[in-house]
This record gives sequence, C-alpha cells and structure tokens, in this order.
Amino acid sequence: MISGCMSAIGVMKSAAQASNSVVKLAPGFKIEANGKPIAADIGHAAPFMIDFDGDGRKDLVMGEFKEGKARVYLNVGTDKAPQFKDFSYLQAGGKDASVPPACCIGFDPSFMDLNGDGIMDVTSGQYTGGYINFYEGIAAKPFQFKAGVSLLQPELEKGAVKDSHDWSMRTANFIDFDDDGDYDMVWGNVSGAVFYAQNTGTKKAYKFAESISLTTNGSPAKVDSKSDPFPVDWDGDGIIDLLVGSEASDIVFFKGKKKGSTNFEPGVSIWTGRKSTAGAAGSYQEVSKSMEALGEKRPYPGYRVRLGVTDWNGDGKLDLMVGNCYSPESNDSHATSGNVYVFLRQ
Repeated sequence: MISGCMSAIGVMKSAAQASNSVVKLAPGFKIEANGKPIAADIGHAAPFMIDFDGDGRKDLVMGEFKEGKARVYLNVGTDKAPQFKDFSYLQAGGKDASVPPACCIGFDPSFMDLNGDGIMDVTSGQYTGGYINFYEGIAAKPFQFKAGVSLLQPELEKGAVKDSHDWSMRTANFIDFDDDGDYDMVWGNVSGAVFYAQNTGTKKAYKFAESISLTTNGSPAKVDSKSDPFPVDWDGDGIIDLLVGSEASDIVFFKGKKKGSTNFEPGVSIWTGRKSTAGAAGSYQEVSKSMEALGEKRPYPGYRVRLGVTDWNGDGKLDLMVGNCYSPESNDSHATSGNVYVFLRQ
C-alpha cells in the first residue's frame, strides 16, 4: 500500500547542540534548485552528496517516494558553494533506477565502492521482502550503473525474513565498521531498530554475515519507529558513532564507545539532549511524546527523516543533511512533499 505522511507542524528556527557530541549546528536552510526549494514528490526526501560527474564539485542525489526514483542534481556552483538547476533521474541498466515505493520508503540512495573495482556502486532499501537493491557501477564521470539486483544476504538465502517485521522498510548505509578495509552495512527498519551486517569477505568480494542488533549498554539500540541510521565519526574522536533519524522527526546520537564495538552510549536527541526513550515496541503515542519534546527546538516540519553527512561549504567540518516528509497546507488531503535541509557545523 502506498501512503503519505502525517500533517506538518510549524517550523521553528534554532541552533542546536548535541549533548555528548560537542557538536554545534547553525540554523538550517533548504537546498534549492532554480531558486526554489527542492520538493520531493510524495515526500520521503533522502539526500546523498557525491561528485557524480567527476568535475571536482559535489552533486546532490535525492531519493523520493514517487515511483521510487532518485533525482540527480549536478552542481553548477562551486564545491564550497553548491548551486543546482534542473535534475535528471538516476539511471541503471539503461532506464530510470527505481524501487517499489510503499508505506514509508522510496529510493534511499547510499554510494560506496562495494566490490573494490574503483567505481562507485549505489544501493537502496525498500519496504517489502528484506531486499537491499544493489546497482553495480560500470563507469564514472558521470557514473553509470547496471540494472539492480538483490544484495546477497544470508537471511534472504535461507528464507528467514518472510513475514518478519524486522525486515520491513530497510534503510541501509555503509562504512568500514571493523576497520578491515571493506564496507560493512548498518541498517534500520520500520520498528526503529538498528542492525549491523559485517562484511566477512574482502574489499573486492563482499560477503555479509547475518545481521545483529547494535546495542546501547547491552540492550538493542532503538528510536521512535522507522529508523534511518547513518554511521559516522560525528564527534571527531576516531570512533564510529550513529546518527539515527526517526518517525518522530528527531535525530538521535549514539556515541561510539570504542573502535569496532557494536555497543554504544545511550542515545540522545541532537536537538534537545533528551535521552531516547524508545522501547521494545514503538507506538504512535511514543512518537507523539517525542515530537512534543522537541518543542520550539523543532527545526523542520514533518515526520520520518532521512540523513546525510557532507562537508557542504568546504571548511573541513562535517555538516548534516536532513530529508523530511510532510503534508503542506493544501486543499488536497493526500498532498505530501519533502525538502532537504542543511545544518552547517559551527
């Protein structure tokens, strides 16, 4: 079933400081194209910055819900001051790359060189079947990709994901989590959990182990439903942390304890410093409580945020990108949109 998002709550301007992360963010701004804010059709804006055409300037790839496609906005400004005009759709196998849009996820792009051939590949999760769609890169400047196939995972091969809620709405990002030179996978799901699949293969021949829960003080790490985990050394201490977007429009920071550890410090909101209260079974009552807790520090409208990290202005600091999903004021009760916000690190 295809659905949109809940009604928007007003945007509040705020600076932000992440408790435990010592990271201060300036008030956000919307990414524009042709002088107007970029708006994702039927919402679920999912941003990723990468030099797509090899000209030395970072470009924007934004997934959206409509038809499960991804837009490519080439940077016509500079690497330190990106500007965008028109977009084209991401191509794979000679046609628009797409995933089946359903419930709460469209195309959710993540770029990495998974097979070690020197060319970037791209993936996107989807709502059903536990699938991570893998598009192998076959050329660069600009990137070109093969048609999508399902990323090989042991649980899928065993048929273990059938009717399992844990495998619905998979949002996947990749990082060398265990510091062995290849890409491992961190992924979220519809219930707000966060999982880790170690790559036990090699840089040129990936092989994922069965997924395990990432934990905080020994208990599964969770947010208020529909998690989008982004693994990154956010506080610059050399240890991988987690930034996790949620249904409640919040972003929860889980500080890494030590290199390679799957156990993290308890999660806190980067906007309020509030400790994450997500329990074993998320509910819309808990989502509402978390949204209310944001109060005047709520920096964008909507629900269900997707995250990206980039050095937007070339100052050597990692900045935060947030894609949202919201229902603008409209006579059409089914109208849903989504923007991408940038929060510069101060």
